[in-house]
Amino acid sequence: NEYGNDYNQIGGAIDKSICKLSKTEINNMLRTRMECRIKRDYQQADKILKELDQCGVTVSDDAKLWRADGSKSFRQSK
Repeated sequence: NEYGNDYNQIGGAIDKSICKLSKTEINNMLRTRMECRIKRDYQQADKILKELDQCGVTVSDDAKLWRADGSKSFRQSK
């Protein structure tokens, strides 16, 4: 994507009462995390994932999705 990572946002807009990060900041962190994983620096990648979670960002590596709208679900509606 335009942010240099493989993840896409789903759900509603970022809920600023839950997440103080901007969309650009989140995507930059995801890009850095992806680069760490490519370099097999899993400790740093896990640290970034934990920081995102603490900031209210839920990440699904399997689906390559993230959301910061307060929901933790990645189920697709039918």
